[in-house]
Amino acid sequence: MIPACIGINFTGHLLAVQFHLPLFLDSTGTILCALIAGPWVGGSVGVITNLVTANSIDPTAAPYAAVSFAIGFAAGLAARQGWHRQPAGWLAMWAICFLLSAVISTPLNLITSDGHSGVALGDAIVDRLAKGLPLPVASLAGEAAIDLPDKLLAVGAAVLIYRALPHPAAVSPPFELDLATAFRFVFRSERWPAKLLVGSLCLLFFWLVIPFLLLYGYSVEVARSACRGQTQLPAWTGVRQKLKDGFLMSMVLLVWNVPPGLLSVLPQPAAVAGGVLGLFVGLLQPAIWSQYLSGGIRATFNVAAVARRVRFNLSLTLVVGALGLTLPTLGLLGVVGLVVGVLPALVYTSIVVSYLFGEYANLTNEVPPTAGQSSGVVQATRATLATGDHDQQS
Repeated sequence: MIPACIGINFTGHLLAVQFHLPLFLDSTGTILCALIAGPWVGGSVGVITNLVTANSIDPTAAPYAAVSFAIGFAAGLAARQGWHRQPAGWLAMWAICFLLSAVISTPLNLITSDGHSGVALGDAIVDRLAKGLPLPVASLAGEAAIDLPDKLLAVGAAVLIYRALPHPAAVSPPFELDLATAFRFVFRSERWPAKLLVGSLCLLFFWLVIPFLLLYGYSVEVARSACRGQTQLPAWTGVRQKLKDGFLMSMVLLVWNVPPGLLSVLPQPAAVAGGVLGLFVGLLQPAIWSQYLSGGIRATFNVAAVARRVRFNLSLTLVVGALGLTLPTLGLLGVVGLVVGVLPALVYTSIVVSYLFGEYANLTNEVPPTAGQSSGVVQATRATLATGDHDQQS
């Protein structure tokens, strides 16, 4: 359902843009996925939709990923309370999604386009009201005039589709991604200020190449430690190994990004396809890193094994991939960067992402046994996920 929900969002927004409709039509899939898979997956679907849209039909969509994430997360929390099972809950969900969208979108409209949302009706309201009211108030009114019916349609369509879907009697237990530990373990590690300072110095002198490779190799070591179940920042020892890991992972991601890079320099629509393909490669990063941790550089180019990790739990891949794409940006532009400084914030967010990649590797190495499977088959299947070797499983 995850690709289908992204497709619903993208198609709705495409129709709204092409036919100049007074709506956004880009939230139905986000809310539907939140009802099915919970707040983190729903929010991630919203983020990915905006990134795909920004690389294709609407270049201004990227900043509004924050709005889509908030809507998906709120709808997922509402679903956990069972609001989607009763009409009063539908109205409450609609009100929350509407308020979040209007309140978060208005500052973005003021920053990016003088208070306009890009929808003709809403922009006309803004221009009319701005003659007698402060621009923020006029912008909020124009945004709300569009969001009110738009989110009503989105919530209503998502709930109706959800109720029409078949629901299995038995649901397998979900994978537990410990997000709280990923964000907190840095500050619970020994001598963490000194370790962050070393990383900040490496980032400051990244243009010398060696410090950049050292920092990237340290990120690989963080992921490796997380994969082993450790919740402490590793020491800045073993410089040779860190340089090796940093160089190899840089080459791996460079090779993976060659196809989208080549497409991006071509005329449209090839350039648009290149942007979307580059985003897709970014979402594959958790699986690519997991392959490196399990089998080295050769395993990272085993496309079948990478695909198996992605399919093993698509929700997990989507959430970790989306966080891997957005956290560095938040560290650079967000409140964290303003409070603690850009360099330490970027190092911190890269460490959090690396920890999540390591946790992802650990989870996707584990294949739960099915009925009639012996422990030997389970161990062989785990090895197959890491290496992609079908002969081991047989």
